[in-house]
Amino acid sequence: MLVQLYVLAAILPIFALSVSLQKRQVSVSENQRSHEVVELSEEQIVECGVTKGFIPDPIDCCHFLQCDPSNNNETAFRSLCTYPLIWKNEACIFDDGSNPDCNVSECSSPPILDSVCPLDNEIKSKYGPFACCVNGIVYMGNSSDAGSYQQHNLEDEDSTFGDMIDCPKGQIFNAADCCCEPTYTPIPECVGKDLYGPASTCCSYYQCFANRTGSWERSCMGGTVWNDVIKACDSPQQVKGPCREAICTNETFVPATCPENLPEDMCCQNGVRYTLNQNDSSRYNFIRADNTTDSGMCDREPKLFKIDTCSCASITEEVECDCLHWPFDEDFEDSFTHVSSRQDGVNIGPQTVFGTGAAEFSGNDLLSIRYFSGAWLGAEFTIALWFRATTISGSLLFNGDHGANSPSIDIGLEGSAANAAVRVDGVLYTVMLTPIDPNAYHHLAIVKADSSLMFYINGDLAYTESPVRGDYTPSDIPLQIGEGFTGSIDEFVVCTFGYSPGQIKELMDNNVITQKLNVTAS
Repeated sequence: MLVQLYVLAAILPIFALSVSLQKRQVSVSENQRSHEVVELSEEQIVECGVTKGFIPDPIDCCHFLQCDPSNNNETAFRSLCTYPLIWKNEACIFDDGSNPDCNVSECSSPPILDSVCPLDNEIKSKYGPFACCVNGIVYMGNSSDAGSYQQHNLEDEDSTFGDMIDCPKGQIFNAADCCCEPTYTPIPECVGKDLYGPASTCCSYYQCFANRTGSWERSCMGGTVWNDVIKACDSPQQVKGPCREAICTNETFVPATCPENLPEDMCCQNGVRYTLNQNDSSRYNFIRADNTTDSGMCDREPKLFKIDTCSCASITEEVECDCLHWPFDEDFEDSFTHVSSRQDGVNIGPQTVFGTGAAEFSGNDLLSIRYFSGAWLGAEFTIALWFRATTISGSLLFNGDHGANSPSIDIGLEGSAANAAVRVDGVLYTVMLTPIDPNAYHHLAIVKADSSLMFYINGDLAYTESPVRGDYTPSDIPLQIGEGFTGSIDEFVVCTFGYSPGQIKELMDNNVITQKLNVTAS
């Protein structure tokens, strides 16, 4: 329960001093509740129970006692009313003269008044732009040395500006705040995802802080320039736009050499030795050539630091076999390693291209392969299948969730066309393949090889995107086959290397599945 206080707005003029400078009243010199603890008598304990917890102080009229219920009201805190109030009728009020024994001047005192400065523009008009005032003291910064200042007391008629006073090391005098302050260069807020640019020139980029409150400016090395498509430094000839013509050279850069013999838990790049952080696989420690140490964190999620490659890598699983093949003849398993799939209403039907069966979809069923959740296909890969659509709609392959998780593979039908998309190094490449005839089988293949991304339809190269660098971007979502699709899918193949045009032809014509080590199956 708070004490009820009655304060008049006209208190201040009573105590104004007749000086040339204005005065202002500051906060009361004593806390309303002191730390003085008083033991109460039995009568006072009873009084605490029948009041609001505040009782008169038996010593004088300026104080009151605040009962302490946490101690069964056996003690109280002795508190002071703000001057010139007295305690009466369970509140601090102005003295009405009804108590001749109460003299407020004997038990309380006026608050201390601080000196008030003239207006800031008056101070600067009289003393200059580097001057300011606080509590009647004028401070003036040194115009030739920002790290020092002088001071002058306005109330002392004999006072003049004294000797220069130095600010603490690394600080300068700021007349706007009237104090010494540290100097710092403002850091721009991170506006990209992890790496973005270009920064001040095409030869640099920004790397965000982990908490995204700012970013470092980094330099591209070895004559490379910023490529905003792949969000990395790249050879100028591979970059589109104005940065293609930029010249970024560093004549003084000489890569440091690495030690010949390193411990098994250490790797080295350009003289910098790296070790794993034992508590967080996405972080690493490193030792520079001059033996100074530091730590870092992989900039894209989910990633971990790998000693064998001495770099950050996606947290993925490698496909164990060079090629996986779902013929859909008798079941829904891969024919090489027996990778299973989950079928929801999908049947094996007789309308097939090769073998004895194909997966039949009615538009309301779905086939999903959990194996491809986070699967790594690498920098080169092949994805191929046969499909026969009774209506040109629905999805053939998809591994997103139609929400926050964007797909890495998205092959679907719409209108009279097939739309094929695949994500490499975070970039989604999309192409439209036409025409698609209903009730007829079509062979579709996507190949990433030799820094090119190629889309085939019925064995013919329909579109090429080049250069395309980086690895296939995995998705945590299982690969979903046939969502909303009506028709048949047959001979689904995924390989971790790029097929040549001849191998695509053999795959389409004869169902020859070429493994990387020249092992074939049909």
